[in-house]
Amino acid sequence: MSRDRERLRPAQLRRVDELWGRLWHTGSVEIPPRTGRLVLLLIGAVVFTLLICILLFTTAVAVGSGEEPWWVAFNPLTLIMFVGLFFFGFLGIPAVIIVMVNRPTLVLNRDGYAEVVGRGSSRKVRAFLPWDDVERIGATFIAAHKWPMPPTHLVTIVLTPEAFARHTAGSGKLARILSAADRSISGPRSFVLRHGIHGHGRVLQELFTRAQEQFARTR
Repeated sequence: MSRDRERLRPAQLRRVDELWGRLWHTGSVEIPPRTGRLVLLLIGAVVFTLLICILLFTTAVAVGSGEEPWWVAFNPLTLIMFVGLFFFGFLGIPAVIIVMVNRPTLVLNRDGYAEVVGRGSSRKVRAFLPWDDVERIGATFIAAHKWPMPPTHLVTIVLTPEAFARHTAGSGKLARILSAADRSISGPRSFVLRHGIHGHGRVLQELFTRAQEQFARTR
């Protein structure tokens, strides 16, 4: 049981019991992604792209009205607009849509947990971690430095020494660098659960702790 169990509010505890009951009786439970922020990001990217397009159209009209083309082309504001169009329009919007279409979902069962992407018949497992590879479940807290941003509670997965050595040996150089950066925040032999999954961090920590303690066969 999580050491933070006493900090759970009654509503959070009921949510944990609901998810745990579903996992215990059916053999699996799904934790869907949090889509609210993705929708806001998509709306923001679309709005910024439209504003930039309007400004670029206004600039083109100015050139047609007699403005010097070279002055318009090398104006810092014009360059900023093109950079913004590239990041928001050509990179931002497709990236958010891809994430929404892939719909990364966590699936917990008696063997471990998996990250599943896609919808319907096109769903596929992108990653799987057995409970036997998990030493314990912890938490990483990131304090809020500015209002109104709340502090972040991230679920931390601590691997067993054998599992950590196995996963590290099978990783590429870039993956090892990113993993080391992750561990500088979460601690040795650990990584944080993907942010953006629906559910409060304390709820997920308690659910993962129960599953690992109940289903892991090695200690």
